[in-house]
Amino acid sequence: MIPGTVSKIYKLFNFLFADDTTGLQKGANISEIGSFINIELQKLGMWLRANKLSINVSKTKVMVFHPKGKKLEHFEFLFDNNDVGMDNPDPSLINPIERITNFSKIPAFKMLGVWFDENLTFDYHTRKVKAKISSVLFSMRKAKNILSNNALKTIYYALVHPHLLYCLPVYSCTSSKNILMLSKKQKDCIRIISNANYNAHSQPLFYTLSILPFEYLIKHQISLIMHSIFHRSSIISYENHFRLKSEINPITYSLRNENTADFYVPRVRTEFLKRFPFFKFATYWNSIEFYLRLLPNKVMFKTNLKYFFLSQIAEFKCEKLFCYICSKT
Repeated sequence: MIPGTVSKIYKLFNFLFADDTTGLQKGANISEIGSFINIELQKLGMWLRANKLSINVSKTKVMVFHPKGKKLEHFEFLFDNNDVGMDNPDPSLINPIERITNFSKIPAFKMLGVWFDENLTFDYHTRKVKAKISSVLFSMRKAKNILSNNALKTIYYALVHPHLLYCLPVYSCTSSKNILMLSKKQKDCIRIISNANYNAHSQPLFYTLSILPFEYLIKHQISLIMHSIFHRSSIISYENHFRLKSEINPITYSLRNENTADFYVPRVRTEFLKRFPFFKFATYWNSIEFYLRLLPNKVMFKTNLKYFFLSQIAEFKCEKLFCYICSKT
C-alpha cells in the first residue's frame, strides 16, 4: 500500500509499516465508534477492490481500549467489500472482524513487537519478556562454570538486554508489580555474571558491571526521548503535548534558571494515569540534574546520564537494621 494514500481513503488516524496498517479512532460511545469504523473500512475495501488488491481478513483484528472494570456493550465490527450505499449487497463480501478482549485465547494484539491489551496494562507483554529472559537464564546457569564473566556479560547484552530495552518507554507504563518482576529477572542475570550468591545485594554488582538496573534503565530511555523533544531534534513535533513551564507562565519562570528546562506536568486524579507518558515522561525529565538537560549533544547526554545514574548506586548501604547477607563473613 502506498504511504500517504491510506489517509486519503479513510478518515481513521493510521500508522503504516511495510505491509501493516493500523487505524485508530477515539470516542466515548462504542456504537458510534463502531459504525464509523465499519463505514471507513468499507471505503478502504472499495479502494482495494478497485486496485485489484485484497486484505487478509483473518489477520485483521479490532481492539477497544477502555479503563479496567468498565463494561462495554457488544458491537459487531465488519469488513464490507461492497460499494457504499448498495441496494443489494453481496453477503459473501461481508466478513466479521475478530475483536480481541481479555477473554480471548491470546488476550493481546502484537504490533511492531509490542503486545497491546485492551486495558493497556501490558501484562501479557511483560509475561512474554519474562519468558524470554527465563529461557536465557536457564542456559546461563548451565554455562556459568564454563564461561568467563566477560563471556556471560556478552550473552546478557546479546540475549537479555535487547528484550528489556525494546520499546521500553511504551511498556514501562505497566504496573509496578510487572516492573518488579522484570527487575528480579535482570538481577538474577547480574548475579550469575558476577558469580554471586542468589540472595546477594545487586546494586554493587550493577555498579561493578556498569549496567543500569531496570528502574534506572526506564528513566534513561524516557530521558533520551525528552532530550530530543526539549532540544527540538525529534522527527515528530510534540509541541501540543509537552510544553515547558516557562512557555505556559513566562512571568513566573523568567527569573528562575533552574526551571527553564522543566516541562509542565498535568494534574491527574488516579495512579493509573500517572504511569502514562504525558505525566511520567515530564516528571522523569524534571528530576534530572539541570546541567545534564542542557547538554545539546545526544550522545554526550546519553553517556553522562548513564554515569549519573550509576553514581547514585555507587555508595550502596544496606538500609535494614539487621541483614543476614551483610552479617555473613
